[in-house]
Amino acid sequence: MAEVTVSEPIAADTARWAAELGAEAFAMMSHRELGKLVPPAEFERFRRLWDDLELDPVLPGGGQYRLRRYGRLLAEAKAGSYRFTALPHVPFRQDAEHIPDYGGRPRTFAPIPDETLLSPALTSLVAVDLALATTLTPADRWIVGLHMIRVVAKAGAPGQATPEGRHRDGHDYVGMHLIDRRDCEGGHSVIYREGRPTVRHTLATALDSLIVDDDALTHEVTATVSAGPDAVRDTLLVDLNVD
Repeated sequence: MAEVTVSEPIAADTARWAAELGAEAFAMMSHRELGKLVPPAEFERFRRLWDDLELDPVLPGGGQYRLRRYGRLLAEAKAGSYRFTALPHVPFRQDAEHIPDYGGRPRTFAPIPDETLLSPALTSLVAVDLALATTLTPADRWIVGLHMIRVVAKAGAPGQATPEGRHRDGHDYVGMHLIDRRDCEGGHSVIYREGRPTVRHTLATALDSLIVDDDALTHEVTATVSAGPDAVRDTLLVDLNVD
């Protein structure tokens, strides 16, 4: 199987984010700091891959506002680095108790090619998420789910990043990285604690990011509304689960 090894990110910001994640069960990461840990030229190549996503075939009500690809990595911590191995493509499944809309049924999405799964930009972002998660949950092996998602808004037809509303995803941790945002309003990330909204934050600039302890909080993203002819919100979602 294809694999690559990436050095663990070492920066004052990662220690601060890990402390915030431990104290608040979430951490906000600014593009200014995260951009220092992701190769800029590689990120620009990575960003363009969102133009090659495929329609999500199982949206509630037959919606056509979300495009995506899905893939998985095995991440193994190895003395200051992570070894990433691309895993075979399989359907994606979430328990009905977390996302009842799909009744726990497997959902089949277009695959993320191995070349993309092991690309410097993607693995750099996953390494940051893992550095935070492993500070709180020491583990040597993680199964990482990757979702490349584009939400499209049109005049009179808002885009829904989370049509299921407030939810848990059923993972140990979830990282959410903004890849691009054009011609749209809304799309606010809302975090709930004990059923009440406590944080409302907008990922506004590419690489603005958020990571949550999925067992401790619920969360959602509000609808995006078109403010121009090319209204899209592109994100990379990272599901982290101890293997």
